[in-house]
Amino acid sequence: MFVKELKEFMQKYEMESKVVECFHDYFNDYHEEHPEEFNQLFESYDSSKIETWLHSVSLKGYNWPELDYCHVVIELKIFYDDDEIGVYQLFCDLNGNIADDVLRIH
Repeated sequence: MFVKELKEFMQKYEMESKVVECFHDYFNDYHEEHPEEFNQLFESYDSSKIETWLHSVSLKGYNWPELDYCHVVIELKIFYDDDEIGVYQLFCDLNGNIADDVLRIH
């Protein structure tokens, strides 16, 4: 998959909006499921101060040399009150189905 195909993948499966939606779902779940930890990191949390930036799109192939297991990895940089606070990655199969996601707070 080359650059053109990655762009087509992103458009075909509407991944730009999907990754932002998935991030917000993940972040809201984190807020609800781990309130003590969340509140230590985000005192006086204000959701309007969260911003995302689509940082990268890449193809990862696994099980060399067959490469029979692949993901498109879409990475958002996460900002809170204009400070970068972490990274969110969404892993999708080549049919646009979500396989996994990860949030790392710095």
